[in-house]
Amino acid sequence: RSRADNQSLVSGMPGGGAGLAKSAASRSQVSAGALSAGAKQSAQTLATTMSAGSQASSGMLGGGGGSARMGVRHFEMLMRCYAMLARMAASAGARTELAAVAQAYAVRMWAASARAAGKREAKARAKERLAAARDQAEAKEIRETPLVPGAHGARVFPVPSDPVAWLSWQPAADLVDHMNADRRNGCINARSLRRPALTIFYLDLVRGVLERAGQGLETGVLLRTTEHLARHVLPAAADGAAAAPHVEA
Repeated sequence: RSRADNQSLVSGMPGGGAGLAKSAASRSQVSAGALSAGAKQSAQTLATTMSAGSQASSGMLGGGGGSARMGVRHFEMLMRCYAMLARMAASAGARTELAAVAQAYAVRMWAASARAAGKREAKARAKERLAAARDQAEAKEIRETPLVPGAHGARVFPVPSDPVAWLSWQPAADLVDHMNADRRNGCINARSLRRPALTIFYLDLVRGVLERAGQGLETGVLLRTTEHLARHVLPAAADGAAAAPHVEA
């Protein structure tokens, strides 16, 4: 990939990106603060790079030119960053720990998607209730109710909290519909992930690291994400016909 592509992984991160990178925790109870010495050094390098990139873009984010809210695109970038660090790690232990942090960001991609889908569902139910409101008082109550997952009788779309449960979990059809319709970087779709073939490549890289470390049961979220991208995102993405780059692990 070009130098511009590498820079794009970190140049768009909000000001809090470096802190989040240093404090991300995996489902295996691994966090950047608890990494081994080799992994800590790699994570610190990433944090420094991201901090420089966020400072360069802070004017745009703070001046109304963008949003400082972390979204799926940011979590995917962080997943790729930690996957690259895992590939470059000097020891097997550091490689596994960094891969676990990358896997944690894949979980966050789904958690953010489920929350955004829940909010879309709540908004739709609020419109229905508002159209059927009997008086102004009821309409006022509907308007003042926060549009959060579960509000107005909307469904909540849960994602697994147990790493093993991801192996058999499938997203509900309504969840997928809401994710595909989202336009705010809130869900896993072709608008948020503009190079899904590259995302799939790094998901597979992380899965390989964890499997070689004997943590195959931890890879369910990586498999589900890859499957979802192949079914729903690649066909709609601009690079849907592109193949992920081949790099020896």
